[in-house]
Amino acid sequence: MIPVSKVGAVSRLVIIDTHTGSHDIILERDSICHPEFHPDDSMLLHYGGPYHNRVWVINRDGSGHRQPCPREGTQWFVHEAWIPGTRELSVVNWPHGMFAVNIDTGACRSLCTFNAWHAISNRQGTHIVADTTYPDIGLQLFATDGEEEQCTLCYPEAWNLGAHWHTDHCPYDDDDYKQGKWTVYAPQHTHPHPSFSPDGRAVVYTSDCSGQSQVYEIDVCACPV
Repeated sequence: MIPVSKVGAVSRLVIIDTHTGSHDIILERDSICHPEFHPDDSMLLHYGGPYHNRVWVINRDGSGHRQPCPREGTQWFVHEAWIPGTRELSVVNWPHGMFAVNIDTGACRSLCTFNAWHAISNRQGTHIVADTTYPDIGLQLFATDGEEEQCTLCYPEAWNLGAHWHTDHCPYDDDDYKQGKWTVYAPQHTHPHPSFSPDGRAVVYTSDCSGQSQVYEIDVCACPV
């Protein structure tokens, strides 16, 4: 397992042996979030760095630390995840769509051009499901081949709290944020965060549409994409 710890201003990426409890700190830096092992290669993982320097990969022993896709201008890269069966990461370029980047070559290709938000591939590497906001057009299912066809699975009607998402660029670059004139308020339990079942035939997500955050499941087999 790969927990992240923080001591003062230093974040640490820690590899823990779940059988023995032994651990190794493989990286220390200013910001680390969202670490994930490659589903086909347990020696490889990715994580998110600071907003201006977001997408990183590293080997489990701490070697091979690299950034496959530096951002340009005020792009806002978020919610990256592996595409199983490939050497690619899917990355949200909020709110302009998603792209896949090859971690070895840096080659990028478009996955979609709608406002995919929290997005994840199925274990087969064939499809991605994403929630949406500003506007909320429901949970969207689409293939990883970048053909642009998508299917609306359902409308979670979650609160999707976080006004800072209502933007066309990274808001952390703005002077108002840097000067402390506003702070982020985005309770995660109000975001759907969809995820596939292991066989890819269902999606689970969260919604607080009832007034309380609850987990829902929907069958994806009827979707034509």
